[in-house]
Order: sequence, then C-alpha cells, then structure tokens
Amino acid sequence: MLGGLLADWVGLRMVFIVTAVLLLISFLVTRFLIKETGYTPISKKDKLSGREVFASLDNPRLMLCLFVTTMVIRCATVR
Repeated sequence: MLGGLLADWVGLRMVFIVTAVLLLISFLVTRFLIKETGYTPISKKDKLSGREVFASLDNPRLMLCLFVTTMVIRCATVR
C-alpha cells in the first residue's frame, strides 16, 4: 500500500531508487555490524548429502508435498 501511495506522490522511478538505497543500507548494516558467533566450520567428510538430509527428516512426504505445493503456486502466479 505504501509503495502505491509513494508511486502516486513521487513517481515510480523514485520509489525504485528509494527501495534500492534502503536495500543497500540494509545490506551494509548486516555485512559490517552484525557478527556471527558460535559458528564452527564442518569438514567436507562430515557434511550430509542432500539424500541423507532428506532421509533424516521425520516425515519426508510432508516435505515433498511442500515442494510440490510451492511449485504449483509458483507456476500459477507467474505471468
């Protein structure tokens, strides 16, 4: 709603410029001011493959249904 209101007031180009500036500021704040703690790298041999991760789920069918539902919604909304 706010984007539409701003587009009416200042024009569509200015709304995109303001959005780009806000996203840049957000990126810079995240990149330089937020520090990640508690991260320990995992060696390549200890990482699980995609199949192992999928097999370790409590209900893999639920995840498969989620993927299919997301695909259907995405295909239905793309013009």
